[in-house]
Amino acid sequence: MRWSFVITISVLLVLPVPSHAYPARDPSVSDVSLQATEGAEHVPGGRDSAIHSPDHQRRASTSGSIPPPAVPATKKTKTPKTKAPKQTSTGTAATPDTASQDTTDNDQSSTTAASTQDAGTSTTDTATQDTTATNANAPAPAPAKKKSKSGGTPVCGVKLRTATNKSCEGRLAFTFSGTSTGTSPRAMASSTTPPAGVSLECDHALELQAVKSVLTTSNFCNVIKEIPGADAATLMAPIITAVNAQSNLFFLDEKVNGAKRVVVAKRAQSTPVALSISDKKAKKTAPLFPDVLEYLKSDTVNSGSIAAAKAADVAIAGVIAKANEANKEKPSAALTSALATYQKSFAGTAEVKGVTVANFWNNVLDAVVTA
Repeated sequence: MRWSFVITISVLLVLPVPSHAYPARDPSVSDVSLQATEGAEHVPGGRDSAIHSPDHQRRASTSGSIPPPAVPATKKTKTPKTKAPKQTSTGTAATPDTASQDTTDNDQSSTTAASTQDAGTSTTDTATQDTTATNANAPAPAPAKKKSKSGGTPVCGVKLRTATNKSCEGRLAFTFSGTSTGTSPRAMASSTTPPAGVSLECDHALELQAVKSVLTTSNFCNVIKEIPGADAATLMAPIITAVNAQSNLFFLDEKVNGAKRVVVAKRAQSTPVALSISDKKAKKTAPLFPDVLEYLKSDTVNSGSIAAAKAADVAIAGVIAKANEANKEKPSAALTSALATYQKSFAGTAEVKGVTVANFWNNVLDAVVTA
């Protein structure tokens, strides 16, 4: 009996263990590969993490092993998704996330730049097409520029000028072409439809400066100042109407009109100053003196300016007549003195003509240009 027990134990120790109890392990499969194959959840801790996977727990339980302690449940937190690292041609992983994002941004920038460049190209092409169209259908030159002189030419506290460009509409426009040479005028043309591209001014043929000179040098302003209760604007209204009459208005080349004012200033003296194209004090305007006289002596302008001068003298005489009547009704030493001074300048002398608008203007029309 004792020997039977011993034999039984010996047999048990010598018998081999069945292969199904402990499955053989493939040495080519690593722990990490096994985890990936069986879907084990990776928990920091390396190889031992596979032991805590559900599948391993089930295998351990089946083989009769004591199950490991339960892992406390943890709350899952959302983590930002990251792109998998890109493999470079050498097998080295590219810098994750940042590199990808920068590359994406750069691509977007490149696209934007390309779009901008394309847009710019389109714009350039359009502009080229527009330019071609413009050249093919060239617009007409800009119309003549028409201006009105400013300032109003004040005298005796009243502005002589009331005419504007609108007042000159429909009137002849005088233009000049060519180059000024010597004492001969350039070619002059007149039309109610002036050529394009020229600068014109609405001109008083009878220069308002001529009328102003007569009113100030003749003592006229002092006369109306001494008339009791007189209103200068009301008294001078007929004079203003005469000089702004449409028959005295024309469009004139801007530069020639500027030279015309210089001519009038030089002739506004008891002994008119001769006109010379070599005048050093009028280097810019002197070459245009011949053009000025060509304009003033043309039939339409000449007759219009002379008529305005005569009408102005008549209007001035009417104001002087009212001053004499006022002085008779209510004598005034100041008004009497003012009238006497005016009368003396108006009458003139054997050597000097009286100060009238007509006489003054004749001095301008009689001018001759010298070299």
